[in-house]
Amino acid sequence: MNREEIKKAYSRIGMAYAVFILVMYVASFIITLAVKRAGIEVGSWLRYLIGMGPIWLCGFPACYLLIKGMYHICPDEHSISFGYGIKFYFMLCFMMISGNIIGRLVAYLVKLTTGIAIDNTTIDMIGNQDLIPGFIFVVILGPILEELAFRKILIDRLWFFSKKYTIFLSGIMFALFHTNIYQFFYAFFVGTLFAYIYTITGRIRYSIMLHMFINFMHGILPLIFIKMMDVELITRLVVLSADSKEAQELAMKLLVSPGFILFILYCLMILGFVITGIVLFVKNIKKMRVDDTMSPLQKPGALSVVYKNIGMITFILTIIGFSIYEIAAS
Repeated sequence: MNREEIKKAYSRIGMAYAVFILVMYVASFIITLAVKRAGIEVGSWLRYLIGMGPIWLCGFPACYLLIKGMYHICPDEHSISFGYGIKFYFMLCFMMISGNIIGRLVAYLVKLTTGIAIDNTTIDMIGNQDLIPGFIFVVILGPILEELAFRKILIDRLWFFSKKYTIFLSGIMFALFHTNIYQFFYAFFVGTLFAYIYTITGRIRYSIMLHMFINFMHGILPLIFIKMMDVELITRLVVLSADSKEAQELAMKLLVSPGFILFILYCLMILGFVITGIVLFVKNIKKMRVDDTMSPLQKPGALSVVYKNIGMITFILTIIGFSIYEIAAS
């Protein structure tokens, strides 16, 4: 297979995922407008449906129809042990926290240099909604659909050209899909590791289960503890003078509240996971390789084949365009 044929395959993928984004935003605009005009009260369940429906009921089917006919084959299947999966979680934990810190620093620098404040819209939405729909959509449905779209379907169509470039492409496209600086870096880090896991195992259930666990541990569980705290007490504490008697009394109430204690213990546990993840990552980074020696896509010029094509350029420009629109509209 020559490079032009490979380039066309990557271009077709890029164009399909650009259509994914375009259809998703158009559908979201229409649905949101219809709900507003109908005067429907938007609760947690409906908010998640409005947020995720256009993605997975409109955008993704349009994308899949465009690439359905492409030649595809699953990577060879291999099992991994439960202990190996736990090691991957610790490394994912390190990647997610470090990526989150980088994202926040970049967002702060953007605000400092341009005056533009960028909202972390996804986290804000999850934090303001009820826990049960959050669990169903964020912990169960989201990981299943995202892993199918950005790992299973994408990697099955490209990995035989080059495992290495496809793994990184999966991570980059997954990160760009979030259209948010806050989420870009950790989505890239964890998305790349999810792609690596699927490529070496050929079993999408491993990355789905890890994705579910990540979303629960870092998205839903801390919210459970936060919602256990007395929000009114915290609000009053913020506005009071730190040396006032009332502030000291309220602070003592907060410090002994079950929600606050559990949240502190949770933070310490995550810190331990991050440190463990750093150690495991340093020890295993050289071992985490894929055999690409027989792949048809080799250096030099491989990056040009993967990214410098009409489809991928269209995908990237579409993402940038809608990201700017979201910042302007917020």
